[in-house]
Amino acid sequence: MATSDDDALPLRPQAGRADALASPPAGPSSPSGDQAAAPPNQSPVEAATICAVPFTLKRSSDLWEASSYTTKTETVHGLLRLAPGRLVFQWRLAVRTQRLGDVSWLGGAGWTTKDEIDPVRQIAVPLDNVAGAAVSRSRWGFLRGPRLVVTAADLVAFDEIAGGHGLKLKHPAKLVLRVKRADRLLAEEFAAELALALARLPNGAGESAGLAPWTD
Repeated sequence: MATSDDDALPLRPQAGRADALASPPAGPSSPSGDQAAAPPNQSPVEAATICAVPFTLKRSSDLWEASSYTTKTETVHGLLRLAPGRLVFQWRLAVRTQRLGDVSWLGGAGWTTKDEIDPVRQIAVPLDNVAGAAVSRSRWGFLRGPRLVVTAADLVAFDEIAGGHGLKLKHPAKLVLRVKRADRLLAEEFAAELALALARLPNGAGESAGLAPWTD
């Protein structure tokens, strides 16, 4: 049987086809493991945050003078973030000052109100200086609401936060932060995540992380 030249010769691959099959198309390689990048709509700060819980603080003071009365209310709205290797405190202070100009039986000048809002402050504390956190259990919890108590492992660890230039708290090594009732489970989850992060520290600083619930 006669054969044509096309049948006798082996088929040759088309130009460029073998190269395409041998190597995948060039393009950016997909990251994997710890090198994976954050999603486009997520900031690096959010990507580094393990968990976070909002808190509030409120205090007021009154001042009586000869012919005037002044009341001052300070409200702190803050966020406590757990990040790898550190605890980040962020807060903003809002101050409302109300003054009654002339306290007399003949009538006064009335109330004047002044509102001030400070910029957001941020202080990071290494986890080596943190002992742990717990959600308070109080007999009056149904009236006061939950409290997240963060305890320092060093007396000077929270000095910038609790001191006179910070939140002006009573105890320098124990931060008692008021949490909304709706955020109680979030606060308990935060305390558990903090205990886990402290237990994973290489120097064994997390041995005291499992704090018992704080009572008052």
